[in-house]
Amino acid sequence: GFTDRKGTFGVSERALLSLAAEAPELFSNNVLTRPLMQDYVLPVLASVLGPAEIAYWAQLGEAFRSFGMAMPIVMPRTSFTVTDDGIRKYMAAYGLSFEDVRSRFEECKQAWLDGRDTLSLDELFEETERRFTEVYEPLLQTLPALEAGLAELGEKNKQRIIEQVRFLRARAKEAHRLRYEAEMRRFDRVAVWLRPEDKPQERVINYTSLWNRFGSHWLDSLLAVPCNRSGGHYIIHL
Repeated sequence: GFTDRKGTFGVSERALLSLAAEAPELFSNNVLTRPLMQDYVLPVLASVLGPAEIAYWAQLGEAFRSFGMAMPIVMPRTSFTVTDDGIRKYMAAYGLSFEDVRSRFEECKQAWLDGRDTLSLDELFEETERRFTEVYEPLLQTLPALEAGLAELGEKNKQRIIEQVRFLRARAKEAHRLRYEAEMRRFDRVAVWLRPEDKPQERVINYTSLWNRFGSHWLDSLLAVPCNRSGGHYIIHL
């Protein structure tokens, strides 16, 4: 027979076959058998699928053959990202490409911010810490001659001072970032629009927001893109 995963429900094969014949509406397909059902009841020429769907469809060839069915053509789904003049203006101003936003946005954002650091804060604090350690080390080597316990105390004192230097470094970096807060918000606006939640735009932004913002012509621009049987990604400029 058959049971659910927890073993709380069981049914025999005969009972299932009888139920399928008498009340087929009580059954529903899971994600793996749905392709078989849709091809059985509908004249499917091709299925347009995303990467994950293509991966599990690739396992279905033998299942189609077992039912005497031909597997339909599998076409990769075309994806789109919509931009406007405001987003393109910010991208041009900060030297961002779509690939930068898609795969290395935080690095590009930090690189732009570091490029405005006229004080070279990282190098300044690293040198300060290095010189402090260099000056302090002979003291640590000498003090145990007075009392053995001073070695441990001196090491703890050294670490506290280094912690304070690093705390000051973090505050200085934050002060530098706040000087360019407006620019950082523009960076973030680009990312939130093109890669909301670091996901493809089409997965997060509802199409009604595009209608509200651009009117109905945004859809005309989308439909004007030629059909690409290999899928691909297109950027639509509105």
